[in-house]
Formats: sequence, C-alpha cells, structure tokens
Amino acid sequence: MLFRKWLWVFVVVSLLLPATTPIASAENDAHGGLFQWISGTNTHPNTLPTGNLEAGDLLFGWNPGCSYGEWSHVMMVAHVNGALRIVHSIGGAQSIQHHPLTWVNQHYNVAASVRANLSAVQRNQAAQRGVWFMNNSNGPYDWNSPVNQSSSWQCAKFVYRAYLDAVNVNLWHRYSFWTIYPGSIYGGPHLSVVSRT
Repeated sequence: MLFRKWLWVFVVVSLLLPATTPIASAENDAHGGLFQWISGTNTHPNTLPTGNLEAGDLLFGWNPGCSYGEWSHVMMVAHVNGALRIVHSIGGAQSIQHHPLTWVNQHYNVAASVRANLSAVQRNQAAQRGVWFMNNSNGPYDWNSPVNQSSSWQCAKFVYRAYLDAVNVNLWHRYSFWTIYPGSIYGGPHLSVVSRT
C-alpha cells in the first residue's frame, strides 16, 4: 500500500515537473529566451561599485521574476585582452562571454560583489581558468549541465569549475537536488561580501 502511494506521488510530480523547470520551454523561447526566463526582468539599474573589483571576484545579480533562489546569475571578473571584464555563461551556442564591468549595473535590480578568501594570486589563477574555458572549452548553455564535464555551461557551474580546477577550492556549499545555481555559491565559507546594493 505504501509503495502504491509513493508511486502515485512520483507519477504526479513527473507529470508536473517539465512545466515548472527551465530545461525545455518552447514558450520561453518565444518570450525572450531562456536567460530572461531564469533571471527575471530588469526594471532599473543598480549602483554596485565596480572600481574596486579584482580578478577572481564574483558578481551576483537578481531581478524580479527570477525563477529560482535569491540570486538569478553569477559572474566572474577576469583580465581579458588587458582589461578587467565580466566573464560568464549567459546563453547561446558559445555561452561563455565577456562584457564590461558595468554590465552588472545595467542588467540587474540588485547586485553584490564577493571576493574569495584566498591570495590575489590564487584568485587570478581562477579568473584565468575561466578565460581559458571561454577560449578553449566554450559550449552551449545548459541549465542542467553536469558539473564534471566541459562541453556545456551555466553560470554557477562556470565559476565553480574555474575555482575548483585552478586552485582546488570548492565554492559549492549548498547542494541542491537539480543542479548548482547562484545561491549554491553565495554566502559560502570561502567568500566575503565586498559590496551589495
């Protein structure tokens, strides 16, 4: 009897799950794409300071309508072509991209900058690993991308793998059932908040 009850619960959850996860939503593509569906809609810029950022710092952003958690997106600061830039997995066939630091101000209502409690050399090594991923192992965006492979990416996996692969530091401190997400990293024991709006 107990087995039948749990089987029934499993069937109901299995039927509802595809409609509630961002993995496969044709409607989503018709209304702004996967990234906007997951991260919410920006209604005004934020005032997060960017002049104090260093290579290896992480930036978190949130917008109203975010599909999960306290943060919709996580990004890394790295040197790209001699300038500090945001490097992050954002979508598309080559999902790891770079943008000016002010991108975080223009695209999120709320933002935070976070620094790993490591040496500047270690943080820079992690940032350069992120740039290496962008240049050598870039691939499509996949919200449910397995963390142990490098052929597809999503934002939290990208920063997690950069730190893990470069300096063997695990930033993933809140394990979730589905996948790593920005809230899995924010507030971890290896990080300190620099600034928050």
